[in-house]
Amino acid sequence: MHTDSTSKLVRNNFQGGSLLVIEDNADHWLLIQHGLQTILPEVRLTRVATAQEATDYLQDCVTRQLSLPRLVLLDLYLPTREAGFAFLNAIKTFTPISTLRRLPIVILSSSDHLDDIGQAYESGASSYFTKPTFPQEWTAYFQAIFEYWGRTVTLPDSNAS
Repeated sequence: MHTDSTSKLVRNNFQGGSLLVIEDNADHWLLIQHGLQTILPEVRLTRVATAQEATDYLQDCVTRQLSLPRLVLLDLYLPTREAGFAFLNAIKTFTPISTLRRLPIVILSSSDHLDDIGQAYESGASSYFTKPTFPQEWTAYFQAIFEYWGRTVTLPDSNAS
């Protein structure tokens, strides 16, 4: 159900914006897509399945001067944790493009291991969320995430130099 508070979420940080979802598991993507479209129907979703596709997508946005996503949702295991951390490090540390370094990257992972969580924050993750266990929990899960990212946080202009 689309509520007034959900509308405020979209108007605040995601009005006219997009989200980049980096998820290699097709079943998880369907759950993510359904959850996000339920609570943020006005937001454009772009899904890629690998770290390389994500890097190419973001580079293309910069090269063609297209709007960058307002938020990146990154599955840490793509399918290995090394791939997820390599992408996170590349964007947050190695890229010479400051607009990419400012992109908020939210980790969505099935792992609740403290090593993964700690390394994610050390590598520049903006937040770390453990994926729900049951399919019926996904919409409420995204509602909680976007209550924070949509209403509480002020995001930087992702396209400013």
